[in-house]
Amino acid sequence: MTRRGSLAYYFAAITLGSFFLAVTYYAHLLLDGAPRENIGRDFLVTYFFTVMLTLVPMLLCAFLLRRVAVAFRWSAPWPWMLCGAGLFLTLVQALGWLGNAVQTDKLVVESWRMALMFLLVGPMLAVKQPFWLPLPAAL
Repeated sequence: MTRRGSLAYYFAAITLGSFFLAVTYYAHLLLDGAPRENIGRDFLVTYFFTVMLTLVPMLLCAFLLRRVAVAFRWSAPWPWMLCGAGLFLTLVQALGWLGNAVQTDKLVVESWRMALMFLLVGPMLAVKQPFWLPLPAAL
């Protein structure tokens, strides 16, 4: 991938990854018995919050995946998909663990804690769900 396509790659990672993540989470909510009166509105709200809360993990995963793909010179899509799925699952779990550790740590300055909580609230919420739910976002 050339440098000219970098911005498009990162925007696609955010929008498409967040969309598939929202579909997965919303389907999981519907299977758990969420109300079905306003499915369209509720899905759009879920998608909006997914974009906002997963911006940092999506960008970080896209950056790392691109670096790994360039290093291994992958041209086929299947290594990107497999590595991206594993990388995103690992990244979400690690950032969620970090967010929970920062939240309970008394040594972190309050202003830093608030900034870190803002950046890590998405992965912290994802850790409380089944671990496989972020998988479609990486594929």
